[in-house]
Amino acid sequence: MNKPKLLSIDDEPANQRLIQAALEDHYDIQLANNGEEGLALLTAGKLPDLILLDVNMPGKDGFQVCEEIRTEHSSNELPVLFISAQNSEEFRLKGYDAGGNDYICKPVFIAELIKKIEALLNLKKSHTELSDNLKDTQAAMFSAMSYSGELGTVLRFFEASYSARNYEALANAVFLVSEDFDIPCSMQFRLPHGETQNYASDGVLSPLEIEVLTQAQYGERIFTFGKKSLYSSSTLTILMRDMPIDDEDYCGRIRDHLGIILRACEAIYDIILSRNLEKENRVEFIDTAEKEVSDGLNILSNSINDYSESVEKGYDDFKIDFQETAWSAGINGDQTSTIMESLDRLMDKLTDTEQQKNIVKKSIDSIGSTFVKLRTHND
Repeated sequence: MNKPKLLSIDDEPANQRLIQAALEDHYDIQLANNGEEGLALLTAGKLPDLILLDVNMPGKDGFQVCEEIRTEHSSNELPVLFISAQNSEEFRLKGYDAGGNDYICKPVFIAELIKKIEALLNLKKSHTELSDNLKDTQAAMFSAMSYSGELGTVLRFFEASYSARNYEALANAVFLVSEDFDIPCSMQFRLPHGETQNYASDGVLSPLEIEVLTQAQYGERIFTFGKKSLYSSSTLTILMRDMPIDDEDYCGRIRDHLGIILRACEAIYDIILSRNLEKENRVEFIDTAEKEVSDGLNILSNSINDYSESVEKGYDDFKIDFQETAWSAGINGDQTSTIMESLDRLMDKLTDTEQQKNIVKKSIDSIGSTFVKLRTHND
């Protein structure tokens, strides 16, 4: 097990020999004979775990040395224990102001010194663990916040996709996700009878890209090459063109989200396809029904026209016959009235026929308008 590393800065060789002899069994001791030498050692290699610092030294005293140390290293990162022959409150306060962690007076009692060293090292260890835990907690919090935002993006996709009535609207729902993730995206939908519909978040699709989207249906469901990732099924392919592969965690989360989005797109694709087939069937039924009803009404209208023409012709023939018969037969006034009443009833029938023709015509026009509304609503 590695021993804690101490740096002792003192201009008195006797004090250094005492420190080394008393502590070397428990610590790895490094010695510096003055402040400048001690500062140079700090910049030359690995930092010690703690510094023992004499106050009274030629050149830079211990307080000045500590102040320089604090410009680079905090008291939690590199504890400083002052060793001084001065026991006054003034010197202790100066040591505190300079950035020292503790203060011990000469002559030094080794047991007390070891206790103070252990206390400072334990405090440093606790602070390091607390700092590491805080960093882990912050990282977890930022990750959770990021994940929460990503889930919000996925939820917005589901909102947009469930209202999609065609493949372009479904592609736009996926592009909302790619925009939030700042990743260009392309999509291909493969329709029955070999047709395809291709879309890109930036509106640009090269022939090669279309070929990649088409061929993806024959490969793995999820395939990654470089910064590109393909998410594919037999009916559609999503191509993410610039995945954040430098951030492994973020990239992994995006891949998970896109796996969910692919499954949702497959389900919504089937819904849209079913709606389109139903629409085609309804249009075909409407066209057939319109033709059959229209043909039937036209036949009825023609029959009424034929009947009306036949009645009118019969009436004209009757009038001619009546005139010839009346003159030759010497019909009197009463008889003439009777015949005229018959003529009036015949005229009434002719009037009824015209009404029937108008009713049929209105019916034809009304039914035609109804079929137009049905076709428009179906679209």
